[in-house]
Amino acid sequence: MAIRQLVLLYIVKILDPTAMGVFEAALIVGGLLDVLVDAGVGQAVIQRKELSAGFISTVFWLQFGISVLLGGAAYLLAVPLSVMLGAEDAAPLLRILAWSFPLLALGSIHARLLMRDLRFGGVALGDFVNSLTYGVVVLVFLHRYPGPELLVWALVGSYGARSLILWAAQRAWTPSFTFQMKYIREVSSFSLNLLGSSVGTYALQRLDRILIAHFGGEAALGIYGFAHRMILRPARMLAPIVSGVLLPALARVQDDLGVMRRLYSRGLGGIVLAVFPALVGIALIVPSLVLVVDNPNWAAARWVIAALLPYALLFTVLSSVGSVFVSLKRTDLMLRVNIGTSAACLVVQGVLVLAFRGHEGAELGAILAGGASVTMLLLSPWVWRTALNLMDMSLLDALRPLVSTMLATLGMVVAVMGGHALLGTSLGPIPSLLAEIAIGVLSYGVLIWWLQPPALVDLLAFLGLRKGPSRNLSD
Repeated sequence: MAIRQLVLLYIVKILDPTAMGVFEAALIVGGLLDVLVDAGVGQAVIQRKELSAGFISTVFWLQFGISVLLGGAAYLLAVPLSVMLGAEDAAPLLRILAWSFPLLALGSIHARLLMRDLRFGGVALGDFVNSLTYGVVVLVFLHRYPGPELLVWALVGSYGARSLILWAAQRAWTPSFTFQMKYIREVSSFSLNLLGSSVGTYALQRLDRILIAHFGGEAALGIYGFAHRMILRPARMLAPIVSGVLLPALARVQDDLGVMRRLYSRGLGGIVLAVFPALVGIALIVPSLVLVVDNPNWAAARWVIAALLPYALLFTVLSSVGSVFVSLKRTDLMLRVNIGTSAACLVVQGVLVLAFRGHEGAELGAILAGGASVTMLLLSPWVWRTALNLMDMSLLDALRPLVSTMLATLGMVVAVMGGHALLGTSLGPIPSLLAEIAIGVLSYGVLIWWLQPPALVDLLAFLGLRKGPSRNLSD
């Protein structure tokens, strides 16, 4: 995550918001096709109690075939798709991005098998190589070829590198030339519900960018995309790591709701322990980051980041409910929840666009971000309770383990704001930024050590630094 964030700062130092907006427009289509490539069958590899070689190979070839078809469609339809987004300059980027889908599919099932076996080191290594490859390509070549095309080529290369690492980590299985329709029929209901839910979630996450592209222009989309990546990327990268541990652990004890409740509380505590301070800390240091980047075109992003922070915090908590739905085979309920939240956000953001479409692009982005945060705040109790009810768990029981982490985060906010008031920019942009980060890390670390939330005990036990009740969530 740190590599990606540093690379992002380097990108916005070189590129202007318009170029970044063209890149973001291409990723709107690319991200949707990534969801469709999975077809909802990847999670079935984790959820099923028993796997056969024929089933795994069938799922592998299904995903790879879909990726080739969707990649070809993206290449051939690049121009009309970019016109629909209101960013015609994105067409060449879509043609480049089309090559990434088969590369992603090649490593998808290997990643699922590693997660099923709780071998998360291989998955983490693949993600690290992915980020490292992307970062190296951008840092070495962007100053020579300053444009969004280079960013897309870096993505394609990073996806290929990740799949190679995943194949090396999961050497025990290689696909055979087997494809049996009976296996597709076995998981069709589960997978289609999950696919529909994933598409709904993606629509919820990208609707704001589509509206901004149409009504605010490419520069506004670039600013909004930068803010989105700064504040939501940590949530979307860190939360799935713990959720990835949580899903196979819950699936193994799906017949014992008492154990499921304990595992869920510990997993959710781990997510909040890692992600909440990172998100709040980023929002606090944005003014200093803008000074370090030394590109005033990006100054408006600070307001979008502030408006997105509540949404990002809620996303972190709600990212855990998918593990509950999937482990208990209630993807039908997961689909309904995602349809409801997506429809509500669609209505709210549509109304906001019509009401404020005369505003500047960056202002429109902040308004839509605030609308998304308020809508998610109102819907989150319903979404969360729907999942908790499946485990006979109350909302209060789910919240109780999070109190100490939230108090430590609040203390970090006070410390960083106090340090900023005392130091200002007297040390210079970079030293001031580093001082704020140091104050935040130190204050949060001291407070969390003093409060000793259960998630910290689990983390230390997992790392072997302290004796704890368990070294594994599935114990």
